[in-house]
Amino acid sequence: FLEITTLGMPGLSSKPSNLRASSLGTSQSFSPYSHIRYTTHFGELNYVIQMSNHTLAFIDAPGLVDEEYKRVGLGRSYEHWKPLPGGTLEFAKRFHKGAHAYSPYLFIPIYGFSAKYNDPIILFTHVPLYRPDGHGCGPHRERGSIRPGVGPGYQNTLAKETSIKVLELLQPSLILSGDDHDYCEHTHALPTGLNYDHTVQTVREVTVKSLSMAMGIRRPGFQLLSLAPNELRIPVDQTLAPNVRSHADALCLLPDQLGTYLSVYIPFLIISLLIVIISNFITIAGHPIHLDSVVESLPAFLGTT
Repeated sequence: FLEITTLGMPGLSSKPSNLRASSLGTSQSFSPYSHIRYTTHFGELNYVIQMSNHTLAFIDAPGLVDEEYKRVGLGRSYEHWKPLPGGTLEFAKRFHKGAHAYSPYLFIPIYGFSAKYNDPIILFTHVPLYRPDGHGCGPHRERGSIRPGVGPGYQNTLAKETSIKVLELLQPSLILSGDDHDYCEHTHALPTGLNYDHTVQTVREVTVKSLSMAMGIRRPGFQLLSLAPNELRIPVDQTLAPNVRSHADALCLLPDQLGTYLSVYIPFLIISLLIVIISNFITIAGHPIHLDSVVESLPAFLGTT
């Protein structure tokens, strides 16, 4: 895996990240060694990478769900809850306070959201953040919407209180989530912070599509993320500085594979079978004919039917 996915950037190409299709929580339904296997081969679940004057923050969302169950089970609020050592909440709090930490891949100091470190933060999470039940996902979604729900070993979204806590601590400028396999776009209001014009500050969350057609979607795809360094985001007019965007993303759709099978492969299969049947019928009738002549006459035959 490490040999065929090397892109020359440590920590990026070799990480399945948190947008993968399976969880790594501590549910009793799964192997208790899954967490150890993952960290042994890929490294820590919570980490940050600095790139093009942006901070990419990857969190262990399934682990955060597990910690949420433990906190709620004990009847404690976040104000009276001590984060689990090495957990996602502890990571987020250190990030927010500007505690000195190191990226496990680039070995550079990361200071989090503080006066020392004001680069835009892009959050990557496997589990989407909470949104009201039945809220729309935009025109690019194939069907349905993301609804809060739980099941054996999975949870559709983070809990409402947990989502608010994540937004409060990390203050991201963009959120990329996975798990659902289909595209979804939702806008969250940040718990703290106002724009320069005193309006409520919001952050956009994009749930990325799956690359596989086997995930219940017709058009697989991926999300293209572009990051602009400081020298590329200097406005001509300084009064426009608050509106300058430092990053952009776009949905990139792959071909409709099921449609290709139905409109190309199956018709050609039927035509091939017709050629074989017609050729055999003529041969049996005592009039042998070469296959080349059947192929040449097929367009005219199809045009008359």
